[in-house]
Amino acid sequence: MPLIELHQVLCDLERRLLGDSSLERLSEQTREVAAPSLRTALDRLTFLIKVGLGYLSLDRPASTLSAGEAQRIRLAGLLGSGLVSLTVLLDEPSRGLHPSEVGALVDVLKALRDEGNTVVVVEHDPEVILAADHLIDVGPGPGASGGEIVAQGTPAEVAQRETTTARWLRGERRPLRRERRKARKWM
Repeated sequence: MPLIELHQVLCDLERRLLGDSSLERLSEQTREVAAPSLRTALDRLTFLIKVGLGYLSLDRPASTLSAGEAQRIRLAGLLGSGLVSLTVLLDEPSRGLHPSEVGALVDVLKALRDEGNTVVVVEHDPEVILAADHLIDVGPGPGASGGEIVAQGTPAEVAQRETTTARWLRGERRPLRRERRKARKWM
C-alpha cells in the first residue's frame, strides 16, 4: 500500500478514534494512549508525502531506493524533529522528482530554514535555484573545467552575470555543446 493511501486510512482511523464511532468499546485510557501514537505516525507520513515520497510502500526494500529518494527520507526525518541550528547539506534533492512535486520540495527546504537551520543545496533544477536565498555559482565550466566561484548573490544578482547558470536563469538556455558527442566505445 502506498504511503499516501496509508495516510488516508490512518486519518480515517483518527477521526473514528476521536469521535463517536464503532470504536466506542475502547476505554478512555486506551484512546489517550493510542491518539498520540497515531498523531505521530500521521505527522511522519505527512512529511514523507511533502517531500514527494507518497508513492513508496512500506514493504519496499531500502536497497531499492534511489539516492534522491533516500535523501528525501532523511529530509522528512528532520522535519518536525525540533532540531535547530543544523547545517543540512543536500546533493540534488530534486533528482527523480516529477516536476509537479519540486514546489513541495522547495516548501520543505524553506520550512527547515525557517525552523532555524542552514540548508545548503547542490542543485541544477531552475525552480530550486530560483527559490534560494543565496547562490554560489561554481564554474566556469563543468567537471575539471570548473572549481572557481564565478558568481554569487541572490538569484536576480547571479542572473545578471555572464555565466552558464545566469544564462539558464535568464531563460536563454544555451547548451554547452551544440553537437552530439560521438561514442568512443560500445558497452
